[in-house]
Amino acid sequence: MVQVTKFSGEKEEFRPKKILKTLKRAGASKEQSSRILKLVKSNLKEGITTKEILDIVFSGLREAPGIAAKYDLKRALMSLGPGGYTFEKYFAEVLKHYGYEVKINQLIKGKRIMQEVDVVAKKDSTYMVECKYYNYPGKYASTKEAMYTYARFLDTNSRMHNFDFPWLATNTKCSWSAIEYSKGVGLKITSWRYPAKESLQWLVESKKLYPVTILKTVNKFAKQRLLDSGITMVSTLIEKDIGAIRRKVYISESELKKAILESKQICE
Repeated sequence: MVQVTKFSGEKEEFRPKKILKTLKRAGASKEQSSRILKLVKSNLKEGITTKEILDIVFSGLREAPGIAAKYDLKRALMSLGPGGYTFEKYFAEVLKHYGYEVKINQLIKGKRIMQEVDVVAKKDSTYMVECKYYNYPGKYASTKEAMYTYARFLDTNSRMHNFDFPWLATNTKCSWSAIEYSKGVGLKITSWRYPAKESLQWLVESKKLYPVTILKTVNKFAKQRLLDSGITMVSTLIEKDIGAIRRKVYISESELKKAILESKQICE
């Protein structure tokens, strides 16, 4: 079996079912999925990288931009940078769609120093959310990030009981040890594919809360202008009046129309 080189440098066996599953989740038909898998298999070579496979899949999805964009969700989330602040705003918006009241970047006094909490989320309970954003593949949140989040939770609760639970949110995977540690201290985790029914991927796909960085028809500068203006999701482009967006974002009308059209295709 052909060995595939992951972004981290690790090797794993080529798994065609993984490609079919991701294509199905993105909305590809059986015929499209079969054709693309055949294309990937015809280009397989020992040590092929996951990026090369991704590029082959995209070449097979040229006529289906909406599906191509959804297939690229993980990379789109990693493009919310370069810093972590945009991911914090985006994750807060995701939580709003699930009924949470949210506040971002709140200063809360700990035992001796002020702590800046990324997101305060409240529904049935109140959570101190620490967001860990990574802008390159192969990285994962480790026990260190989990312990750091829990330590900040303890400090912000040392003077008065501000929070019921700590919460670590990341756009990548969590290590096994981080997950085990979280179970022991009551730390809630949201990572790329964990937990199964509350992972970041599941939260985004279930309500079509795709980030604007998923768009393929506009350049990165236009996407950055959208992010800078506070528009983090493609659904916002569909819901808002084009004139209102143009008054807020310096983007040409033609670029904005392309972005809106693609957003509709993605959210269909």
